Amino acid sequence: MPELLKIGNLKTEDGKVFPALFPLKDLKGLSFTLNDTNREEVNLSLQYLALQIIQQLDDKNLKITIIDPKKIGTNFKYIRRLSKTHIEELVFDEDSIKTSINNNFNKSISIINECLTHYENLDDYNEGSGSIQPYRFFFIADFPYGFRDSLDKLNTLI
Repeated sequence: MPELLKIGNLKTEDGKVFPALFPLKDLKGLSFTLNDTNREEVNLSLQYLALQIIQQLDDKNLKITIIDPKKIGTNFKYIRRLSKTHIEELVFDEDSIKTSINNNFNKSISIINECLTHYENLDDYNEGSGSIQPYRFFFIADFPYGFRDSLDKLNTLI
C-alpha cells in the first residue's frame, strides 16, 4: 500500500509546482458531505481517487466494491465500466448491500486471523508470507441509505 496517493499538482503563486499528495496508508475512510449543489463534483472526486488507487496499486493487491443504493445513474458512472480486474462487485439494493458487507466481513475475519497472528499488518503479510491478500476499497454513494442492517459490520470493516 503506498503511503501517499498522488491526486494532482499544487501550483504556488510564484509558479512552482508540487505534487498534491493524499495520506492513504493509515486512512480508515474518507467521506464527503453532499448537498443539493455538489453531487456531481463529489462523485467525480471519488471516481478520480478510485482511478488513482487503481493506477498506483497492482491489480492483484486490489479489490473494489461500488455501492450505489439509490441507483441514480450518475454515481460512479465512469469507474463502474472498468473491468472485473478492478471492480470486484457492483451493489445496488439493500439486500445485496447486506450480502456484500457480510461476505466482506467474513473474508476480513479470516484474513485478520491468518495475517495478524504472525504479522504486524497486511503489508508485512503480503511481503513475508508468499501469499497476497488484496486491499479492499468500498466506494459508497448516498451513505447511509440502504445500510439499515449493515452499519455495524461496515464499521468493523473500516
